[in-house]
Amino acid sequence: MRGAGLVDAVTDDDITPRAIQLVYALGERPNRAAVLQRAEAWRPYRMWALVLLNVWLRGQPPEVKGRRGLRRRPK
Repeated sequence: MRGAGLVDAVTDDDITPRAIQLVYALGERPNRAAVLQRAEAWRPYRMWALVLLNVWLRGQPPEVKGRRGLRRRPK
């Protein structure tokens, strides 16, 4: 989506909810509706906010990422 030039979109992935959970100190991972609600504050640059959250979370140690880990795309 970012490569297509969309700067105000919210992806539906496994990483974003975990990053939002950590950044906002939530007790559990937010569902899609809660992710979209939080992302409203980032308009009109929601995609870039998600990119930064994703990069930050991927750089964290496994115990921070969570038990489920983060799915990687097959090579």
